[in-house]
Amino acid sequence: MNLLDIKGVGEKTVEKLNKLDIFTPADLLMFTPKKYIDMTPIPIRLIRGGCFCVIRAKYSKKLKQFKNKKLNIFSVECVDSFGDIIQVDWFNQDYISKVLTLEKEYIFYGRVTDKKGKLIFINPEFESSNNAKKLTGVRVEYATKGLVTSSKISALVGEISGKVKLNTFITNKIALKHDLLPLDRAIYNLHFPSHFTDLETNLDRIRLEKIVNLMLVYHELEVRNKVARTKRYLNPISALDNAINSLGFKLTESQSNALNILVNALKSDNNLSYLLLGDVGSGKTVVALLMCYYVILGAEKQYF
Repeated sequence: MNLLDIKGVGEKTVEKLNKLDIFTPADLLMFTPKKYIDMTPIPIRLIRGGCFCVIRAKYSKKLKQFKNKKLNIFSVECVDSFGDIIQVDWFNQDYISKVLTLEKEYIFYGRVTDKKGKLIFINPEFESSNNAKKLTGVRVEYATKGLVTSSKISALVGEISGKVKLNTFITNKIALKHDLLPLDRAIYNLHFPSHFTDLETNLDRIRLEKIVNLMLVYHELEVRNKVARTKRYLNPISALDNAINSLGFKLTESQSNALNILVNALKSDNNLSYLLLGDVGSGKTVVALLMCYYVILGAEKQYF
């Protein structure tokens, strides 16, 4: 299966997906959301200006409707079950006045502005509270760079879910042994979450998959590049003492351990193949700098 085999995907959509680094259906499944929004309605009294929020309220009164060549304003008043009121305005959306029904309850989602102490919903999305489909549960949003909508990505993922087999080195048997979700289930849950509670568990499962894949790639590279070293580095680690003493600070235990491991690896018969990992500020750069200096020293002379 390729992208063009997915229902709703044409050549133009493929071009847009490619710009998002989505080239295969598997890439589409692994295109994880950037944000989740809880669509549970809150009381109007809890709303704050500048925030996006969801409310359940009844369309209780038409305030005004203004239309000219450039601007069309439709403004209504809505009241929630606690009796609190908020104004809702739409700009240049002529159809709104024709689809809203007075005294009917809706779910509204959007940004609230504060105009001189008065909160106003501006151009919110809305659905009937009796038949809400998009404004309910957990909304998923993707980093699409404006090329396609998040709802389009969701629709495409839904179309291929269960039809595309993802390669995984963590088999279902291994996953079960270590109390892990199967990869396809974790991915589906991320795209179509029913609640927030298990999101981190699903993310951890996918992160683990990526880490395992990366480790296997490095292992394969190590095996392929395991050839006899042409240059021998026999200097003792003490050759770095002067450089270390000139740093102006003392190396941490983990930095010293890393240096020892790398120096010993350079003394071996095989080419060096290591990945230096550490948090931001942990001192990876100084270790790399000292190793570069060690190699330079080895090119000048050798200690025996």
